Amino acid sequence: GIFPQVDHIVRYYESRRCAHPFLTFSQRRYIQYLCDLSFGIIEKPHFTELILKTINLSPVPLFNRERNGCRPYVDVFNQDYKKIFSTYQEPNKLRVFCATDGVCPIPLNIPFNGDLTIHVSHAPVGLSLHAHV
Repeated sequence: GIFPQVDHIVRYYESRRCAHPFLTFSQRRYIQYLCDLSFGIIEKPHFTELILKTINLSPVPLFNRERNGCRPYVDVFNQDYKKIFSTYQEPNKLRVFCATDGVCPIPLNIPFNGDLTIHVSHAPVGLSLHAHV
């Protein structure tokens, strides 16, 4: 690695490829992680099991018919895209969050290591269990 910081890499990329690439916080974190690894700031990746405790949606997404809240559920997949966890239930059993709640806390408490893919969806009334695969 020739650049110690994410900003240096982004500026170099901008000068060679495109102006102002959109990078998510996760992408920036991974780039910084690789910089730290290549400059010896960290010696090796950790393989410690972590726990994903909660996902907080803030503000509350407005996906119901009235556009004032949502009924969220979460599907979590491992790096092989195998579903390892879901909060899905019949829609009438899922909690409805309203905009006035300010935040949707979704407790998970999932132990994991490696990469995860997290899908957060809204369960509209009328969605059957058979529609959720």
